[in-house]
Amino acid sequence: MDRGPVLVLFLVAAFIFIQLPGIKDIPDATAGDEQLEIKVTGRQFYWQYEYPNGVIAIDQMRAPAGVPVKLVVDAPDSDVVHSWWIPALGGKIDAVPGITNETWFEAENEGVYTGQCAELCGVEHARMLASVEVLSRDAFDAWLQSGKEDLGKEEWEGVCAKCHGLAGEGGIARRIAGSPTLSNPQALGILVRNGRATRTGIMPAVGSEWTDEQVDALAAYLKENPPSGNPG
Repeated sequence: MDRGPVLVLFLVAAFIFIQLPGIKDIPDATAGDEQLEIKVTGRQFYWQYEYPNGVIAIDQMRAPAGVPVKLVVDAPDSDVVHSWWIPALGGKIDAVPGITNETWFEAENEGVYTGQCAELCGVEHARMLASVEVLSRDAFDAWLQSGKEDLGKEEWEGVCAKCHGLAGEGGIARRIAGSPTLSNPQALGILVRNGRATRTGIMPAVGSEWTDEQVDALAAYLKENPPSGNPG
């Protein structure tokens, strides 16, 4: 009996057994080493990234080159299972309601790495894209100091427009251009946090765990950029 294939399988299994803890666990920070932790939340149908200083980004993560990045991944109890996957940066990690999963990556080269939700999660699953923009450390630090400036725009484009259209013209959900709710911060906050039953279906509570700062950012963006209803 040829024992060669058996020996090869044994060596592969042994390698995986030895290396797997290092693949799963982020390297320990030692004196002088940098490390970044980002909270990743999967929602229907967007990704939310929260940084240690409170900056929140939608769909596109930014990260510094050459720095280990720990991802703490979950989904709200009221949501469904998602799976964050950027193929060039490693394997998939599930975002499961009520469960926290962790993974990490370290990107050496600057650039934009793309991926998507890898778990069928609903009607707009195909539009639940994800990307990581890897920046130089100086560029990342500069973005982190000003990242809150883009939050309202990212919320509109990444959360609202996927269903209602970029100009509010309607898509899989109804037309909302001209709705008085969009110009009323209090009503807008109630809507995104609680959702609403409509004649054509149910709008989910897309911002059920949003902070006041997140709601205010969306309201401020819509005040300056009211949707026209004209996608052209």
